[in-house]
Amino acid sequence: MLIDADNPYQEDSPRRLELTLEDFSFSLSGANRQALGRTAPWSIVGYLAADCNLAPLMFEDLKEMKAVGSGDELHVMALFDGPLLTDAFFARLNRDSKLSQDLITRYGELNTHKPEVLTLALQLAGLFPGEKRVLFLGGHGQGWRGALLDENRGLRRYQRDPGWLRLPGTYQECFRRLERCNRQVQEELHRRPPAPAPAKPYDILAFDACDMGNIEAVAALAEQADLLVVTEDQMPGQGFPYGRVLAALTRNPEQPPEAFCRLLVQETKDFYHLPARPRSRATQVALRSRSLPEVIAALRHLAETVSSLLDRDAAVRQAARYALDMTWHSPATDSIDLKDMVLNLTACPLPGEVRQAAEAFLDAWPGMVVAASAPEGSGGRHGVSIYAPRPERFDPAYLRLADTLPYGLSSWSWFLAHYYLQVLGEEAPRHPLIRVLQDTMEEMMRQGLYHPPSHR
Repeated sequence: MLIDADNPYQEDSPRRLELTLEDFSFSLSGANRQALGRTAPWSIVGYLAADCNLAPLMFEDLKEMKAVGSGDELHVMALFDGPLLTDAFFARLNRDSKLSQDLITRYGELNTHKPEVLTLALQLAGLFPGEKRVLFLGGHGQGWRGALLDENRGLRRYQRDPGWLRLPGTYQECFRRLERCNRQVQEELHRRPPAPAPAKPYDILAFDACDMGNIEAVAALAEQADLLVVTEDQMPGQGFPYGRVLAALTRNPEQPPEAFCRLLVQETKDFYHLPARPRSRATQVALRSRSLPEVIAALRHLAETVSSLLDRDAAVRQAARYALDMTWHSPATDSIDLKDMVLNLTACPLPGEVRQAAEAFLDAWPGMVVAASAPEGSGGRHGVSIYAPRPERFDPAYLRLADTLPYGLSSWSWFLAHYYLQVLGEEAPRHPLIRVLQDTMEEMMRQGLYHPPSHR
């Protein structure tokens, strides 16, 4: 069977995929049947969007989770979608079984970038409730542009080259068999009394993905979990050390969620400092969602205060330029480190009202951070970034996207637009971006989508 192989993705693109009847079959195991509805101290869900070039590494993550497995202390579950066919499934993972015996559902293909698939995974996870709940989201990340890329590699390969796939019957016959298995298991699940719906969001949402320490992404997700664990820059391909982390949680299931966040950040840092491992570039941070509105409110006030002075105070313009130019910058996402930007701003001569606003932001910051780690020589990375490209790389679409974000975070996008208009107006008055920014702002004001902030 495909998913019972040691790692079916070691050969990135097999010349021929040969499936058997077992690849279109599954049933509910006795262990998972007995665990239905039983509340464990912890519920762990790995949502692994592996239909991409990360499949070999993410299947190893799945194996690490399974090696610890479910028990009295943990329900360990995963939704996995790989780049072949029939390798998309939801499973409650058990240590002493084949992976195929852990399945709760199975599909020919899934689109893991779609919200309804994540909703499906969380509904299935509710069959195995936990007093404390952790959701790992694994895959590619692109900050405010999105995450969990799904390339549908297997389906596209089959459509392009039908000879690549060898089935034990016709395509329709095979998938009807899989549909029957799903229906039979679903009927059995529906005979069980449903578990009560959780009255709160997840305790922890941890992104096993690059660039998701972007504050725009964090703000959009803050209401989904009490705590967020994110990486500001590049998450190594091997991801979190799931085996180490879940084994430690099994030994101490009484720890509170914040302690688990600290464990996750520290274990990840230690794992990538082992002699056999390459040094990690990952800058990780665990954040309290309840403190995020205060930090963003302070950022909003700072952005609006600086923006109100850009037109008439050359020192403020120079300070803003210094802060934006000197701060650590991610070439992958055109984002800069948020705290470092404010620290660089305070290194400049500033009017009292700007300095007061900057210091209020820095005072709010520690209350948001549960744990943080940065590699040696990280140079001004504190775990949370914000979009701030060079003027020539600014994407006007960001104005519209940022206006949909919570907590008034759109103030930052309008500060950027105002700043670029000032800088380019001085240095390149005919720059095409000036016209684009002006047109976009005017259109959004006409539509009532943007109201310029009022200043004293």
